[in-house]
Amino acid sequence: MRLMFAAMSGQGPDHPLVRRLTARQAAMLAMLDQRLADHTYLAGEAFTAADVMIAFSPTTMRVFQPFDIRPYPHILVYLKRLSDGRPAVGRWRRAIRG
Repeated sequence: MRLMFAAMSGQGPDHPLVRRLTARQAAMLAMLDQRLADHTYLAGEAFTAADVMIAFSPTTMRVFQPFDIRPYPHILVYLKRLSDGRPAVGRWRRAIRG
């Protein structure tokens, strides 16, 4: 969210704060992607509240602060798993896409 607020304040992509926050976001997405490479869900093999909480960042947050998740294949598979296996999640993702 800090990146979103930095961008809303008019700071361009070359501003040191925006560059630092963009790098931090990429590192966090890479860490999530790595975790999901070895596990079906965030906390292991069962869907938990952790999945509900983390799903905001690679889905809804992108509506407010667009970023590309294509470099993170395990996140993409995870989001498809959530949409296909959890009907309410699928409806939510379709709703935020418009």
